Amino acid sequence: MITQSMRATSAAESRFRIAQPNSKGRKTLVLALGKQALTPLAELQQLSWNNTAMGLYTAGHLELYNGQDAHQVVLDDALDQLDVVVLLITSDSDIEAIETIGEACSRRRIMTSGYVLGQPDDTDINPVLACTRRVTVSLVTDTDTDTLIESLRALRA
Repeated sequence: MITQSMRATSAAESRFRIAQPNSKGRKTLVLALGKQALTPLAELQQLSWNNTAMGLYTAGHLELYNGQDAHQVVLDDALDQLDVVVLLITSDSDIEAIETIGEACSRRRIMTSGYVLGQPDDTDINPVLACTRRVTVSLVTDTDTDTLIESLRALRA
């Protein structure tokens, strides 16, 4: 038996389809949370993105990058109007920073994703991973730059 979802759509039926994209673009913030994450962040900055800001968060300070320039921003101001925050996690990531960002995003109902750069079996990263698991919606381990790029494109960043 052929179900409705299996049946091919005729040309007459296709003219009733919505010709607009199926979702709006998201406003995304990509944050490096350690010095080791700066190289992948720099690689991401070389590509073209839609509605995506990138920066470094250390010791309570958020620096957003605009081309070669960087400017400091208050975290709450940076979170205004965002849909997604992507955290670039490394073994030198600050646990307090992860908790601060995660809690601020949770209060605002902003989706957070963590991408662990490098090998997750490094014992130095275990406390960082435990904290990140508590405050992110998704956590991807053993991430390389290509995977990160494709993930951001899937988010429509």
